[in-house]
This record gives sequence, structure tokens and C-alpha cells, in this order.
Amino acid sequence: MVEEYLIRVKHHLGRAYKLLDEASGWSIADIFLGGLFGLGVGIIKYSRIARARSEVEKAADILAQLKQHVKPPQINHSSLWVILDIGLDNMFIDLLKHWDISEAKRRIKEALDTVDEVLKNLKMKDEGIEEVSDG
Repeated sequence: MVEEYLIRVKHHLGRAYKLLDEASGWSIADIFLGGLFGLGVGIIKYSRIARARSEVEKAADILAQLKQHVKPPQINHSSLWVILDIGLDNMFIDLLKHWDISEAKRRIKEALDTVDEVLKNLKMKDEGIEEVSDG
């Protein structure tokens, strides 16, 4: 049962990572294109971020069902950023948002690695194998 929940968590976090990866690409385009294209690029970028946030929330809901003490990764996505980025479209704000996306991707990658480690340990426990610690 725990493994099924964790596999679902991994699925949602994987989708969030993919969406943030897409947002990262659009963020680069926003940095260099800006201007007339900035509005469309910004809308696409923030759409990917919002969808990624939704996937992280789904993963958090599943983790809450397990009553684990695992803190899900956070994705910063405020209306202020959207207004600043699209409304004031400049390279400084674009670079800050690109960094923010990269940090969110890093946190989700860490969460995915943790889920993989827990799944590995559960499988080893089911097979009667104890993990050897380095300490």
C-alpha cells in the first residue's frame, strides 16, 4: 500500500519537474525575446509553473494521506511575479524568475530522489535485505 502511494507521489513530482523544465526553456526565451513576444512567452511560462505547482500539491495530498513527516517541495508562484515579469518585462526580472524555476526544479529533484530511496528500502525490506549503512 505504501509503495502504491509513493509511486503516485513520484508520478506527480516527475510531471512537476517536466513542467518546470519546460518553464525553464520558456524563461530563457523570455530573457532573450522579451518585447512583443514577452507577453505570450510569459503566459506560457507561468502556465507551466501553475501546472507544476498543482502536481506538487497533488503529491503533497498523497503524502498527507500517508501521514508521513515529509515536507513537499514548494513552488513560488505569486500574482505579483506574473505582473512584474509580464508587465515590466526586463532582463533582471526574467533572470530572477529563471533562477526561481531552477531552484524549484532542484527541490523537486531532491524529493524524487527521496521517494526513490524510500521505495528502494521498502523493496529491500520486503525481500528481507537490510541496507548496509556507511556509519
